[in-house]
Amino acid sequence: THSYTMKESVPLSFNCSEETLNSQRGEIVLFGRDEDEGVEFALSHVAEGVLRMRFTRDTHPLSHSLNLKGENPTATVPWSSFAKKGNTIQLSTLESELEINSDDSPRLSIRLKGSESFLLQDLPHRSHCFDGTGASHYSVLSPNTLHLGLGEKAAPFDLTGRTFNLSTLDAMGYDSYKSDPLYKHIPLLITLPKGGRGGCLGQFFPSNVRGSWDLGCEIDALWGTYKVYKQDYGGLECFYIIGKNLEEVTRKFAELVGFPRLVPRHYLGYLASSMGYTESDDPPAQELLKTFPQQCKDHDIPVSAMHLSSGYTVDPIKGTRNVFTWNDKRFPDPKSLFDHYHSLGIRIVANIKPYIIQSHPKFKELNDSNSFYKNEKGGQALTRLWSAGAWESGRGCWLDFTSQSGRTFWEEGVKSLLRVGIDGIWNDNNEFSLPHDQWKQSDGEEVGRFGRITHCQLMAEASLRAMNEVHPGKRNFLLTRSSTAGSTRSVSSSWSGDNATSWSNMRGNNAMALTAGLCLISSYGHDIGGFAGPLPDEDLFLRWVQLGIYSPRFTIHSYKPTAEDKGGVGRINTPWMHPSITKFVRKSIQRRYELIPYLYELSWQSTQTSIPIVRWLGWGEYSLDSEVWTEHNTSGEDYWLGDALVIFGVFEPGLRHRRVYLPHSDSSPFGYRKLFGSYSELQSGYHDVQIEIDEIPVFARIGSAVPVGKPCVTLPVRDEKINLEKGRVELDDWRGVEIFPPSSNDSPVFEFTWREDAGEEEVPKVSSFQVRYWIEGGKVKATVEQLESGFDVLWRNNFWLILPQNYEREFNLEGETLKDNRGRINLKINILV
Repeated sequence: THSYTMKESVPLSFNCSEETLNSQRGEIVLFGRDEDEGVEFALSHVAEGVLRMRFTRDTHPLSHSLNLKGENPTATVPWSSFAKKGNTIQLSTLESELEINSDDSPRLSIRLKGSESFLLQDLPHRSHCFDGTGASHYSVLSPNTLHLGLGEKAAPFDLTGRTFNLSTLDAMGYDSYKSDPLYKHIPLLITLPKGGRGGCLGQFFPSNVRGSWDLGCEIDALWGTYKVYKQDYGGLECFYIIGKNLEEVTRKFAELVGFPRLVPRHYLGYLASSMGYTESDDPPAQELLKTFPQQCKDHDIPVSAMHLSSGYTVDPIKGTRNVFTWNDKRFPDPKSLFDHYHSLGIRIVANIKPYIIQSHPKFKELNDSNSFYKNEKGGQALTRLWSAGAWESGRGCWLDFTSQSGRTFWEEGVKSLLRVGIDGIWNDNNEFSLPHDQWKQSDGEEVGRFGRITHCQLMAEASLRAMNEVHPGKRNFLLTRSSTAGSTRSVSSSWSGDNATSWSNMRGNNAMALTAGLCLISSYGHDIGGFAGPLPDEDLFLRWVQLGIYSPRFTIHSYKPTAEDKGGVGRINTPWMHPSITKFVRKSIQRRYELIPYLYELSWQSTQTSIPIVRWLGWGEYSLDSEVWTEHNTSGEDYWLGDALVIFGVFEPGLRHRRVYLPHSDSSPFGYRKLFGSYSELQSGYHDVQIEIDEIPVFARIGSAVPVGKPCVTLPVRDEKINLEKGRVELDDWRGVEIFPPSSNDSPVFEFTWREDAGEEEVPKVSSFQVRYWIEGGKVKATVEQLESGFDVLWRNNFWLILPQNYEREFNLEGETLKDNRGRINLKINILV
């Protein structure tokens, strides 16, 4: 783990309790001894397909965790069968078979009923160990198996053969293929046997204590091939989540920790950002920011929000960043700036950081009220913290979120920002990389044993509490850089942190998004163009924007300081930074806005079912396609956006051809429609496609549908405070659905259902609609029906079906038709109620 000292001991001679032998209540308890100390191994059946394992002794109790939704599940589901033969206990649930062998260290094996391959086999003679202050779990590393998850890990998507730290750091400028750890701490490992028929297993360790996962990187001839989870403190607790596929495992995981929060609809648009904007002294940052909306208008670029980086908190004399304060030289009247943005339909998301530099005006007051950690001797826990400009640090203290006074300070600070006109909150630099395990919290607990990253979750809860108090009933927007499994219940969105500008990092970030989605971070994106490093050239920036519009979150953000320009004011990624490609950037961002109804429905699906917005090529029924298991197709470079669109990036400069793989499914055998170039129809399989400068390869699954809106900011509800302007901010009074019928003379009926609401309410009023279409006698027929009517859409009498470009079939329906500026046939159709 994080110590070079190894003190491993393997408890032996385990026996069943009498209660285990005489009870069918769904729990097995074994007792053993280790170093003259009693040891307990317990396995509980807490829900269908979910087992809870505990491995403890008096000196190694379970560590504190807030990740689970509600209390630890202790209610047990009876075993379907139970038998004991010597040292072996054989068990079954409705869908799985289990075996516990206790001839020495307890060994658990798990497989689906009827399957010959195991999802889990503990390592003989070394399955569960104590190791100094912590513990370890060893299991067999099966061949032909993918290992996925762990929150947010470097590419590729398949983690097999590598080792990972379970901790968090401020990893600015990381390499998306090599760096570890990064920003998230979610110890969910998913084991997926290749072929799509052997089931799927999640192993979730709910502790927030630091640790590691080795997935076959470590090799020792004595023990064969194995993987090992190590935890720095306490005993082990693991939830084994058994499913037939990835979808079942992610859903059961969400039932344990909570489903993702639904992102407010407005934040699906272009989210502008750069540290350089708020670092400007001349002109003052407020003056610089005031010109940004006009620049967007001049370049015909729609924009939904501006992130206010931490430069607004910089002390004008000392130069240090002081959270919840204002630099009145840079921002003499922030409310007037925010009112201006609001009138244009642009929202403000403010950056806040959970530490206090010694020069902060509230430092002494917070220190006196025990709002900070104490060091191992009970004194002030001072450490180095990023304090001013690039490469500058100062001494200060992290805020202790177990302290009531610390939480009160934080919540009052958040409220003060909201009251001046801030719309959303951006929890940043919240990895809580405290340098000493024995620092103590206000409750006396050591941060190493408590799990320092738990404070990231407590910070999120405090931020959301304050937002809900100021804006009750609103679906408040909370962005976070770091996260735990339990944070998903509070935060709205996240991103891959401070990436660096390179072709490789653009490619690797895709795999990180797939990994994050499996771990319930569904509204997730990247800093387009790269946060750190050099400015992107024309080719890289354009390809990154073209790819980024197909992410759940779309943000252009950067911080590119130099020795002469430490604020990076003169080096900002903007949509118009390269005039030669601005028209192509504009086209992409406008397409992003068209896709918002589709992206919002995918967000709804994720918050209701846990299905990720971006998905591996082998998701669902496509796992039965043998080609999705190849090394390239498990790299995570290419992906599904929902179940309609397959996205292929361009990852090399000057590339004009690339090879793509379109996955096969027996239940959806009609192939794909190119949404670029010739717009032709292709069957599943490998294809070499030509790439033009204005688009990346995107394919639509034939039989799917994509609801679309206008190519600008749209308001689902009229707001008198916002100035409507054509092409910039308009009412959401037009809706289309792009359909992709086959070229055959007849077809089955294809269906797609989506939801609409105001996009802002915590408990939304919802309307849902279903489009059905098919080919009959060589012509397209369709119906659109309203299924739910909780929300009054503005586009009810302005609904259109859209056929693909270069599609040769016609509609066999009555209604107004037109050909749009892309040459597509549009048909206006009435909605059935």
